[in-house]
Order: sequence, then structure tokens, then C-alpha cells
Amino acid sequence: MRYVMIQNVLSASGIFLSGLLIYVALTKSPSLMRPCVIMIVIKCTTDLLAAGLNHFVTDRLVSSGNTIFLVFEGACNQYTGLYCFTGHIFFMSLLQQNLVWLICCYLFRFYILNSRDPTLKTFLFTAIIVYLPSFFHSLYWIYVYYQWSKISEQHAPRVFSKPEDLVIAGSVVRQSSAVTCFILFMISIITLFVYIWIRWMLVEFLREKTSRLSKTAMILNTQLVKTIHFQSLIPIFTISGVTTLIFMHYSVIDSIRIQNFPSIFLSSTLSIFPLSYIMFMPPYFNFCIGTPKKEVTRRIKEKLRIGNIVEIGPSTTVVYPLTTF
Repeated sequence: MRYVMIQNVLSASGIFLSGLLIYVALTKSPSLMRPCVIMIVIKCTTDLLAAGLNHFVTDRLVSSGNTIFLVFEGACNQYTGLYCFTGHIFFMSLLQQNLVWLICCYLFRFYILNSRDPTLKTFLFTAIIVYLPSFFHSLYWIYVYYQWSKISEQHAPRVFSKPEDLVIAGSVVRQSSAVTCFILFMISIITLFVYIWIRWMLVEFLREKTSRLSKTAMILNTQLVKTIHFQSLIPIFTISGVTTLIFMHYSVIDSIRIQNFPSIFLSSTLSIFPLSYIMFMPPYFNFCIGTPKKEVTRRIKEKLRIGNIVEIGPSTTVVYPLTTF
């Protein structure tokens, strides 16, 4: 029950923050951030879909040392194993797409710094092209599972699950999990290297162009470095999730104690990207946090003006100047 609650919170935060950032990016972004808006919307749309699938399956990727199996505690366990496996495979493919698109965003930023802004068609075409391999790879495993489930019996250890949970295991589950986790791990490593490179490029750009940039451009690019730095948690959490699963599989750590950690690490990556822009980019921070905070402060000051009456419960208090006493 505690695991389901944690996953529901992670899914809800991913959906809410991604939807909020899409709205703020489309309505509150300055013209200087126009290319960045398209990258944000595409990335947040992927995060939003992944968070929705995560809520639908609420699965655990577990290894007992001998095999890898999946435990489903979400709404999908009311249906057949094919629905749950399909949701899991597409969720893993969206995690891969998130990392690949993060690399594309870094490459686009380098291109923007040294050339001109790409067109909307370029962004959309790139997003479709980079997702197609992962999409077809997911379809392949879904088809293999469908054919395999018709002729094979599934036997999975019940020590990691409750009676109402749906548990699937077997050669297809083991092979697909091993392949998708290996791909996630390798893409995460590549993402970390690209992050180090683009962060160095942005810092060098700011040093060289300090005198030529406007104050707005300087602030936005400085905050962008902080945003990219915070986004490095995405590949780090992904690597942590896959590494934990490997430790479980080879009995380095007790599987029962850490059975929830691989899936929690992977689900936690869905909120990092929107949170990074809301926290560090001034237009989005001011809309989500700064402006409401200023408004509340202004209203409090108005109520505390000299001579005003402040209502506290059923009684009222008159605010007098200090010299009165």
C-alpha cells in the first residue's frame, strides 16, 4: 500500500508539473525563449504520457536472482497480462525517449548558440525520428509476448506480491527487461557525457559574450546553466534504478528489502525536467511562485496599514502607529 501511494504521488506530480510547465511555456515565455518553448513542450508531453502510464500499471521490476519478473498493482491488473505488459513496455520506451530528447535538446542549444534558431518543423521531425526506433522496438516485444503467452505458462514467485497483484514472468519478460534496462543504462551514460559537454559550452559562451549580451539574455542563459545542472538528476536516477536491479539480480543486496527502489528511481525522473524550469527560469518561477508570493505579501501589508482593522477569528484588532503607545 505504501509503494502504491508513493507511485501515485510521483505520477500525479509528473502529470501536474508537466501540464503546468506546458501552459506556462506557451503563455508566459519571452520571445527570446521561443526555440526553448518547443523543446519544453515536446519533453513535457513525453513526461506527461509516461506519468499517465506509470499510474495505469504501477509496476515493480523485481529480480529474485534466478529471473526477472513484473508485479503490477495499478488499474491494469483488472485486465489481462497483455495490457499490463504493453503499458510497461511503452512506459520504458518513453523513459528512453526522455533521455534521447534530452540529448537532442542539448544539441539544439549548441546549434542555437553557434547558428540560428531551428524551425518548428525541424523540432517535430527530429522528435518523431528519434522516437520511431523505440516505438518499433516496443511493438516487437509486445508481439513476442502475445505469441508466447498463448503457448506458455507463467510461473513467478509470490513472495514479492500480494494476492490481488498481477505477476508475470518468463523468458520474454526476462529478455525484454534485460534489453530495455541495458538500453536505458547506456543512454543515461551518454546523456551524462553530453550534459558535461553542453554545460561547459554554455559557461564558455557566457564568459566570451558577456559584454555583447543584453541583460535579459545574460540572466536567461545563466539560469539555463542551473536548469541543465538540475536535469542531470534524470540520468543519475535512471542509472541508480538499473544498478539497483543488477544488484538484486546478482544477490549483492537483499531483494526483499529494496524491491521497490528500481521502479521508484525510474518514476522519480518524470518530475525533474518540469521542476528544473519552474525553479530556475525567471518567467516561469515568477508565474508559479514569485508573483503569487508578492501578491500575498502585498495583501498582508495592506491589511496591516495604520488604522486598518485586521479580523482574527470572531474579534477584530485595530493597527495603531507605534507612537500612540
